[in-house]
Amino acid sequence: MPRGFSEAERAAIRHKLLSYAESQLIAVGLHKISVDELAKAAHISKGAFYQFFASKNELFVYLFNEAERELREKVREVARKPHDDPRERVRLFFYDVLTLYRSTPLLRNFKQRDFETLIHEASSDQVAQAVRDDTRFYGEILAIWAQSGLKLACSPAQFSGILQSIFVVMLYMTDFDNEYKSVTDLMISAMADKLVADSASIVSP
Repeated sequence: MPRGFSEAERAAIRHKLLSYAESQLIAVGLHKISVDELAKAAHISKGAFYQFFASKNELFVYLFNEAERELREKVREVARKPHDDPRERVRLFFYDVLTLYRSTPLLRNFKQRDFETLIHEASSDQVAQAVRDDTRFYGEILAIWAQSGLKLACSPAQFSGILQSIFVVMLYMTDFDNEYKSVTDLMISAMADKLVADSASIVSP
């Protein structure tokens, strides 16, 4: 049975596990890292690893959630950028969010296979909670825009789905190869046009 650790030891080991896992995720990807390797980097046994995380994927989910939490504050800042043209404001927002994802090392190297693995192994409750969190966050973005007079004719859930579709294109970017930029441009322009056009068609009572 793995020995117990003091609070100070636990904090130090957890930090080593997270730091090493993040560096390796950026360098080689999720599927090339083993629990044995993580435990060795933190100078603990494989059995002791499970005192800190229930699985390798639980550790990775924690890292991705932390990266996304930090990213969301930057997305809020992007949403606050003013622009005289509503369509252009929405279009630039999509591009800025995409740029933020691609400039975040941990998220930039997140591949289709990684995403599918984490989703497959997540519980239905975890997936449902992630959907609720995304919907709540993108509801904040719509509220930020509404406060400045830009009111889009879509729900937070719909808007979250739009951002997820852009994220999916990013996951498959190696499949699109040279067509990636044109596919992204087409999606973003079409979605910005649709959202703003639908909003403009609403007649206030």
